[in-house]
Amino acid sequence: MINAHEKVLESAVIAVPSALYDDDVKAFVVLRRNETLDPLELVKWCKDRLAYFKVPRYIEFRTEFPKTPTHRVQKYKLKAEQKDHARECFDLEKTDFKLK
Repeated sequence: MINAHEKVLESAVIAVPSALYDDDVKAFVVLRRNETLDPLELVKWCKDRLAYFKVPRYIEFRTEFPKTPTHRVQKYKLKAEQKDHARECFDLEKTDFKLK
């Protein structure tokens, strides 16, 4: 669904451990060439289109994804990188924005 945003080329979403709940959602996003996007703008866009529990808490922008020979995103590699899943990425919990 995030791929439907006009500035997004492709995205991948994974579950990451949460201190309080079952899991949080982390979205990895590759933007289209020469585009910029405020992570909070993307969260607001998602809020209008996705169920509450599907809106990403974390957003990390990338220039590319690890891919298989058939060009599928290797989510297991993204997940393996997530020892500290909040590193250098947007965290919705650190803003004043409320989803509900």
